Amino acid sequence: MLESQRLNYRNLLSDFFFPSFCVGCCRPGVFLCYSCLQKIHSPKSQTCLYCQGNSYLGITHKNCFKSHCLSGVFSLFNYSGVAAKVLKYAKFKTNKQVLKEGLWASVEPGIWSTMNDYLKVFRFDVITFIPLYKADLSQRSFNQSQELAMSIGSLLNIPVVNFLEKTRTTPKQSSLNFKDRRLNLLNAFSLIKINKKELVRKRILVVDDVVTTGATMSEAGKTLLDGGAREIFGLSLLRA
Repeated sequence: MLESQRLNYRNLLSDFFFPSFCVGCCRPGVFLCYSCLQKIHSPKSQTCLYCQGNSYLGITHKNCFKSHCLSGVFSLFNYSGVAAKVLKYAKFKTNKQVLKEGLWASVEPGIWSTMNDYLKVFRFDVITFIPLYKADLSQRSFNQSQELAMSIGSLLNIPVVNFLEKTRTTPKQSSLNFKDRRLNLLNAFSLIKINKKELVRKRILVVDDVVTTGATMSEAGKTLLDGGAREIFGLSLLRA
């Protein structure tokens, strides 16, 4: 009883000194109000990451796959408007709760169903995520891509394994053009010391928060394939 009262008092004090405000319109009370939730949209159709043509479940077209390493990438939301604000708030305010109460809560039934098809059709052996550089992780206190991976792994009972580490700091991808984005991340990832049986011959799902050109996810996928993985797919929270 006393412990319950302590938790209630702590929550009341937290709400008083650090109240929740809607990330979209600053309305007090919640991280994302109902009105702003309606402004978050999922892609009308999934597309091939490399040519942007419509593609069932975001599977990479055969001609595109000849020169790339990802077999497909599925995205939950468009990177625009309120959705972009939510992610930026989570990143720079180090608040992962806004992801759960904001973006997760706004996933439409239709996109949930399609995502479940994507996750079940390919029967992923293991899930991993795009790592942050150590200094960035220390500053931010959490990795939003890891949080998403853990949520998906828990829902589907698929193991989540941290295979990768980022070996150096890099300029922000958003400040670079298409060619420079790929060069920026060249050899930026390496495999951490793991049990090789968890990686070799496995079909792996790589999770990231935002996919634009696919440079980050492609470089991570290449590192995993070089380490012995069988096939690499991607899943992103947002698609720019």
